[in-house]
Amino acid sequence: MKWYIFIALGVLSTSTELYATTWSCKNDVEIQCNDVSCSSTNSGEFIPMDVHFDTRGKFSVCAYSGCWDDKGRVITSGSSRVILKERAHWSASNDDAAMREDVSIVFSTTDRIALIKAGSFVFPMHCFKDSKGAGSN
Repeated sequence: MKWYIFIALGVLSTSTELYATTWSCKNDVEIQCNDVSCSSTNSGEFIPMDVHFDTRGKFSVCAYSGCWDDKGRVITSGSSRVILKERAHWSASNDDAAMREDVSIVFSTTDRIALIKAGSFVFPMHCFKDSKGAGSN
């Protein structure tokens, strides 16, 4: 009878993995920081970032010439989700190692606002549920 419990738990964990929620985000400002200061650029003066991520940690953070596409560690606390990945893969260069950056996504399901950090880029973003999967740009 105990083996039924293990089968049920396996089915539940698999179904959660299959039906992860995917989010898409857009930014209104561009912010770049270094170890001394940050500067911002208003809407219309930059190319918007395109960000997709899901509740399993898969993400695509697209900048001017390519995307950091990877899967990070997910931390959940209440309505907050954090995705962390060191040295995320860069999709648009033969020199992937030189373009790798640490990526952090901090997201609130309450107000659907995310803070994205990838390399020197830092973005507050508005997000919405998406039927398109992370990394499928």
